[in-house]
Amino acid sequence: MGKRSATWRRWVAAAWLFAGVAGAHSGPGPQVRAVLLPPDPAWDGVVIQLRDTLAPQILLENQSDKTVEILDQHDVPFLRIGPDGVHANLTSAAWYNTYSTTGLVVPEKARSPQASPQWSQVSARTSWGWFDPRLSNEDELPAADLERQARQVVGQWRIPAQVDGQRREIRGEYVMRREEKRQRRVHFMPSGKLAEGVVAQLVPGPIDAILLHNRSSQAVTVLGQHDEPFILIANGQVLANVASPTWREWGRVQLPVEVTQSGVQWQQVAAGDRFSWLEPRTLITDSTASMQHWSIALRVDDQPVTLHGMSSWQSQEDPQTDESHATSHMAQEHGAHHDHAAMSGIEVTEPAPALAVVAYPDEVSGWNIHIQTRHFRFAPEAVNQDHREGEGHAHVYVDGKKWARVYGAWYHLSLPSDAPHTLRVELNANTHAPLLNQGQPIEAHLQLMPH
Repeated sequence: MGKRSATWRRWVAAAWLFAGVAGAHSGPGPQVRAVLLPPDPAWDGVVIQLRDTLAPQILLENQSDKTVEILDQHDVPFLRIGPDGVHANLTSAAWYNTYSTTGLVVPEKARSPQASPQWSQVSARTSWGWFDPRLSNEDELPAADLERQARQVVGQWRIPAQVDGQRREIRGEYVMRREEKRQRRVHFMPSGKLAEGVVAQLVPGPIDAILLHNRSSQAVTVLGQHDEPFILIANGQVLANVASPTWREWGRVQLPVEVTQSGVQWQQVAAGDRFSWLEPRTLITDSTASMQHWSIALRVDDQPVTLHGMSSWQSQEDPQTDESHATSHMAQEHGAHHDHAAMSGIEVTEPAPALAVVAYPDEVSGWNIHIQTRHFRFAPEAVNQDHREGEGHAHVYVDGKKWARVYGAWYHLSLPSDAPHTLRVELNANTHAPLLNQGQPIEAHLQLMPH
């Protein structure tokens, strides 16, 4: 699992906004997961959760008047969560190694287990999340017999702790299970406009991204997973709160290790009025759940605004949605002369084409759609000819109906912009058959919100 964790980190760093399909897949092979066991009664008043975002993460909320300390592999406390907030031991290497999925550079003063503790407050709240390598650090695990059962416990993990000085453990298991291939669907449900001139869009992918466009004169602040200021877009600038744990975990900019204090420290990371970031809060963090609602808090000046959504799993064997079957319908009034999308798809070879779609509200009407591809070439000269790997065109669907055939990266979608619309873009071969990656259409979905 140490190798699996390292692979996650490399993949996250290279994720960009491309997605072969509009969702994340699992299986069909065996999957090993860290699972949290119920805590014993001594943890009364302390809520412990395990969630999977960019990597397995422990979340601990101390609702009691006790002091909880998390110990490293040398039994040295590196994290303290009590009624007076969260404190970090700045001379413990574990504090830096668990701060984010990639960790922080460990300073010289924290490289010896015998170093005297140096406690510093990092949050006034009584909750904290950390990426503990012991969740993905099991030794050689025995082979699971998944021929006879779909789920098997193959190991255990423990994180030592102290509660008011008394020895305790956070315990769990490594579970290997056989999973059917499934696809995660994401639904973005903001209630109308966020504010005049402020538009948010969801870009689905293995880890979804949010694109926020602020054309207003107001300051728009995105709050992180600890309700702290995370990103600020105002006055033609994009600023990041470099003291934000969320920015540390998901941000694009490497920051100095000295930033460990709570509070707000803004640093410009881009110019302009729009910014996108990977957003793991849209993932399904409960491995036993088939559906999960999520929300992202914003502030437009001083007014609170919330982005709402829902993620759900759909088995490959599930019946296709109405939107998938809508490929057999036509919109002749919009120039779609033939609809070939209902025919069998064509499985692509490596390197598989990838697709991402971004919609920019047009100042006059509708949206300007940017179809971004990789390992794929638009080939209008070859339409209706034989299939050739890595080339073709795109089909555009609006609200489940075929809208247009597109032969380039940009397309103006002329639609009333005072109502929401669902956009789906699909890559197709020269023969018009949909291109498939592991049996799934290479497509992207967007919710177009009024502007």
